[in-house]
Amino acid sequence: MTKYPQLAKASRTDLVAFVAMLKNWRASASPPRRRTPDEWADAERVLPKGSAEPGPFRSKRTPYMIPLQRAALPTIVDSGTSNPS
Repeated sequence: MTKYPQLAKASRTDLVAFVAMLKNWRASASPPRRRTPDEWADAERVLPKGSAEPGPFRSKRTPYMIPLQRAALPTIVDSGTSNPS
């Protein structure tokens, strides 16, 4: 007699689906990867049709802004997580 009799009745397909569900849950439960502002913009921003260069945003078009965005990152993150005393 097994410790979990309901698993003995489960088919291989059921077990594969269960493992896939656990992997998906684990992936969704983990925090998102930390990205710099320019990495986030390159992945997420899309310029509208009316703009000078519609389509995906590219930080490489304004390389002088990358250090400024990255310099502001610790301030933004720290101010969002600080605990007022």
